[in-house]
Amino acid sequence: MEVYQLLPKVGIGPVKFDMTRAEVYAAMPVAPSSVLPEGVPPGEENQTFYYHNSYVVAYSASDGKVIQIGVDVNKEISVHYRNIDIFNIRVEELIEILGKETPYDKDDFELGYSYLFPEYALALYRPSLPEDFKDLLGGDDFKYYEEDYRRSHYFKSLQLVANSDIFYSTI
Repeated sequence: MEVYQLLPKVGIGPVKFDMTRAEVYAAMPVAPSSVLPEGVPPGEENQTFYYHNSYVVAYSASDGKVIQIGVDVNKEISVHYRNIDIFNIRVEELIEILGKETPYDKDDFELGYSYLFPEYALALYRPSLPEDFKDLLGGDDFKYYEEDYRRSHYFKSLQLVANSDIFYSTI
């Protein structure tokens, strides 16, 4: 498993902001996992996908340099921030740690599902909250949702943007 470090305003793992497509291709230890959109020549795509589409690199339309990196939970990579595995620490614990360093947007209309840290240009997401399963807990059907309930305590994906100025326009 690859372990990638998340560095706000710098990048995630081998991909750093302001890299060109060619630099990203050279830096990544694996080949892209996606097929180019129809009619788009290699090197002109707006996004490149790696690790079965779980690691996404987005490029600026104006200069073709990296402006956003997105990562979903994946068995091939692990994303760490200050030696903390972002996808394997409970949401509340991670928010407490990050909240001591930088404020999150408490006015986010999806708060709980998402946490936005504008100063770090970082967004963290989970598709469900533990309380979304309250009607199922202890019921006969809970066994079908047990893994979803367990994962609801953890983030599923993150987005890191090049800078705070473009943060809200890109997430």
